[in-house]
Amino acid sequence: MKIVVITQEDSFAVPKNIEKLLKLEFVQIIKIVNINSSQSLVNRKDLFIKGFGIYQSAKMGSHIIFHKLMNFADSISKYRLPISPKSLRAVAKKYQIPYEEISNPNDKVFLENLSLIQPDIVVSYSAPLIFRSELLNLPKKGCINLHC
Repeated sequence: MKIVVITQEDSFAVPKNIEKLLKLEFVQIIKIVNINSSQSLVNRKDLFIKGFGIYQSAKMGSHIIFHKLMNFADSISKYRLPISPKSLRAVAKKYQIPYEEISNPNDKVFLENLSLIQPDIVVSYSAPLIFRSELLNLPKKGCINLHC
């Protein structure tokens, strides 16, 4: 089953979930798509500070910095360290999956390119934008939308 994962940057849950999908014998992830829009959580740091306060936001920031350092060390070793990737780009590189960063999953050019690879399913992990019907109807078997 050919799967395209569409999500936003996350160094905690999404890379681990992509690895879990890859362990399934019947799954082939054919593309990982990172939505980097004004609605993406990495671009909404104000929400973290408002919701969790300065201390917890700083604590999470330190975890993210640590994850970036781990990704850097893993990339130097050509992804041979016994760790899970800590970013979308890192999991894509580790498993040699095409990676793309976009701002809008409903963009006509993106949809045309996506239709060329003919996914069976689109899996959306916490996508920050609403998928319109053209995207929802593009995969042969449909879309799965997952949020925390």
